[in-house]
Amino acid sequence: MDRELSAPAPRHDVAVSRRTRRTPALPCARGGTQLDPEALQALIDARMPFGKYQGVALLDLPEPYLVWFSRQGFPPGKLGRQLALTLEIKTNGLEKLLRPLR
Repeated sequence: MDRELSAPAPRHDVAVSRRTRRTPALPCARGGTQLDPEALQALIDARMPFGKYQGVALLDLPEPYLVWFSRQGFPPGKLGRQLALTLEIKTNGLEKLLRPLR
């Protein structure tokens, strides 16, 4: 038996509950979706209201903290949707695109 065993590729689990997936979106010309500009501006202005990072802009939260939140479950409501969106932005390396909007 000369079978090689390899470790599975690392996964970046971004388990987002159905409740937090509802991000305001507009139809895009190509059939995709586009984020509502008002929701994006609200995300840029939002700050963490509690915990270790209280007062820190959501876009400045460390990615491991957001991944932890995704595993524990994002809080319900607008904050949960914003944290899930922040994780998506950071995971896909889109932070630089939002810096000029600050």
